Parts: sequence; C-alpha cells; structure tokens
Amino acid sequence: MKNHVVTIARSYGSAGQKVGTMLAEKLGYELYDRNIIQMAAEESGIDEKNFEKANASKIRMPLLPNAKKMYIDIVHDKDSGQYESKENLFRFQAKIIQDLASEKDCVILGRCSNHVLRGLNNVARVYISSPIWQCVRNVSEAEGLTAEEAEEKIAKMDKQRADYFKYFTGEMWQDPANYDLCLNTVSLSEEDCVDMIVEYMHKRFKL
Repeated sequence: MKNHVVTIARSYGSAGQKVGTMLAEKLGYELYDRNIIQMAAEESGIDEKNFEKANASKIRMPLLPNAKKMYIDIVHDKDSGQYESKENLFRFQAKIIQDLASEKDCVILGRCSNHVLRGLNNVARVYISSPIWQCVRNVSEAEGLTAEEAEEKIAKMDKQRADYFKYFTGEMWQDPANYDLCLNTVSLSEEDCVDMIVEYMHKRFKL
C-alpha cells in the first residue's frame, strides 16, 4: 500500500508543532523536524551547525532566478566551491524530504516541505495559524517572555520563515493556495485540528 505524508507549516506560537506531534502519534506515523538536519548532515558530511546557521540566517533578496527549481537540482560536489553554500544545504535537506516522502508514512514540519513535495498525490499539505494575541499568549507562557517580547519574537520568526520560503520557492509562505488545508487553533483546539486532518486524509486517500 502506498505511503502517505502530511507536511505542516505553522506560524510561530500557533501550536502547530504540537498539532504535528499529536497527529503523528494518532496516525502512527514518524515525525520529522530538526532530525532532517541531522540526516542531511550525516549524508553530506557537513557539520550540523552549518545547516542550523544557514536555516536561521537572514535571507537577502532579491529572489534567485532558479529558486523554484533549486531543490530538484543535483547537489554540488565537494570540489565545486559551492558544497557548503546556503543553496546546497537546502538541496541536501530537500533530498532527504523527497526520500522520506517516497518511502515512509510520516509528518514533516516546515522546511518548505509543502513546496518540495508539491504535485505528489500522496501528500497532504497543512498550514496552522492563530491570531497574534493567541500566539503572544502561547509564547509568553511557554518561554517566560513579556507580551512585548513575545510579539517581537513572533514577528521576527514569522518574517524569517516567510523570507526563507520566498527565497527558495519563489512563493508566499502564508498563501492558502500553497496548502490543501488551513486551520486556526483558536477556532479549533489542537485535538480538533488533528481530527480534521485525519478526516481529510480519510476522504482524500480513502484510508
């Protein structure tokens, strides 16, 4: 039987990571998030810290002309001078994501996975969001920040995610057209979000 994949993009503080974790547990799927970096580091031989630094660094626009095709290109070899470039590190992660999607039932958090796997008929692409006031509350409680500090961090993290997505895909991170299902964790509890994703998968994939 063909495997199935759920990609989850989420605004910072929306509880999207919790939804993804709960979903993986309910479906009995493997969950992939930061471990994708670990896998890419092992495959490439590049230090894991380099991947983390590239993912967290500021993205300089304008968009690269070949960004939409970047992840399907063959990775640069060690003699190219581009082996540890930001673009090549993205390709390594994208390759891991593609390999996982071809082999395993899994939930993948972030890392442009909805774009990397676009067009595949075994993938459900989900976006989790929440109003800013709820995100501020969640981040304040989870990280011990003031409301002002939490709001500042949310703005920084969401901009970083949006810029990263734009740079490597040429598309808008929060555009509903890039997802099959968009859910709000204020309108629905985390448990309800999980149930809706499972229901969607049952209807679409006839599980």
